[in-house]
This record gives sequence, structure tokens and C-alpha cells, in this order.
Amino acid sequence: FGARPCALAQGVECGGAAGEAHFVCDACFVECVRAFLKEDVRVQQLREGRMHCPKFPSECEGCAFADDRVAGHVPSDLFQDYLKVRIRMMEQRLVEAHEKRFQEMVAAELEKLRRMDGQQRKTGEARKHLVEEVLTAHCPRCGQAYLDFDGCCALKC
Repeated sequence: FGARPCALAQGVECGGAAGEAHFVCDACFVECVRAFLKEDVRVQQLREGRMHCPKFPSECEGCAFADDRVAGHVPSDLFQDYLKVRIRMMEQRLVEAHEKRFQEMVAAELEKLRRMDGQQRKTGEARKHLVEEVLTAHCPRCGQAYLDFDGCCALKC
């Protein structure tokens, strides 16, 4: 990448195909990581918050660098910033997965309600009332449900 020669120990090689791996000296790699951290969030999302070869995807189809390889070739403060991006991307994926699952659950419940006749709906509402109002202990003053009520009435609102 750079114009100056350096030893293999002073850089990192991407995981490109055999004979097609690209070498990047540590100084250039640090700059590549800094540039990645400044990239648009959408680009970081496409790369799943991972550092790829600087020639990815136009000239290199290699997989992303492992986190320990990134850590071994950049200063610790820069690696911490890199990890923050990785964590943010993972959190975002988890939120998206939970939202998708929630939407699927809502759709399934709506479909179940659509299939019910009037009597089944009334039965379901009565069951819900029993569970939420009769079987669940509530504060007599404010109506707040008690969590983990073990029978002791020395509770305060």
C-alpha cells in the first residue's frame, strides 16, 4: 500500500484468496481504521462494524480482520473507538431482531383475534380480567400490581 518498504511483522495482511492477500503496514492500517470510524453509519452497517482490507470490496473479497488482529496493529485508544462502533452495530442488530420478533408476535395475535368468534373473544377478555385483576395482588390505594408478592401484607405504596 504505502511507498516505503517494511517488514511483515510491521503490518497486517488481509485474508484475501491465496496469493492475493494484501499487505498494509501498521501506519497505513491505523489510518484505514481512522477512516473507517469516520465512515457513514450505513457503510459501517454494511460491513457489520468490521474492518476489512482497504481494497474491499472493489479489489478484495477477503473477510474482515479479526478483532485481535486489529488490536495488535493500532493504538489502544483507537481500538477502543473501533470496539464502540462494533458494539453499536451489534446492539442495533439486536434491536432490529427484537422489533421484527415483536411485529411477528403482534401479527400472530391479530390473526388469532380475527379467527375468533364473538363468544371466544368474550371468553378471552374474561380470562384476561381474571389473570390481571383477580389473581394479581394490587395496592388497595393506587392499584399498582405487586411483583413477587409472597403473602406478607407489610408492603408500602
